[in-house]
Amino acid sequence: MNRSVWARICWPLLLLGYSGLIYYLSSAPIHLPGPSFPLKDKLLHCLGYALLAGLAWQSGRCWPLSVPGWWAWGYATLYGASDEWHQSFVPGRSAEVADWLADSLGAACAVLLSLWWHRRQQGEEHAAQ
Repeated sequence: MNRSVWARICWPLLLLGYSGLIYYLSSAPIHLPGPSFPLKDKLLHCLGYALLAGLAWQSGRCWPLSVPGWWAWGYATLYGASDEWHQSFVPGRSAEVADWLADSLGAACAVLLSLWWHRRQQGEEHAAQ
């Protein structure tokens, strides 16, 4: 199986798997391990949805999407909103706009970092020619 076909299968499966993990973790009350510090919950939301957007970015690059950045940010942001809605039905959990904003911020940071990295790689390839 060539690399392109593998990427078209692998990245979407990783994206769906990680999305499922987020859903699973959101389905029960959670107690965050480790030391407590201000905004720990928001930082974890930011990092978790940065990873989700990164996987969506890679998945979008494997398919003929002209704007994988918008796709990645949109997927992560909408998934964050649906996750907050889902949590509103879970005993011991709550839906918070601040969590969704942290999700969206993490996704935006991942997309901006991916855009920077992609342009940097293109610049290096262009300079080598």
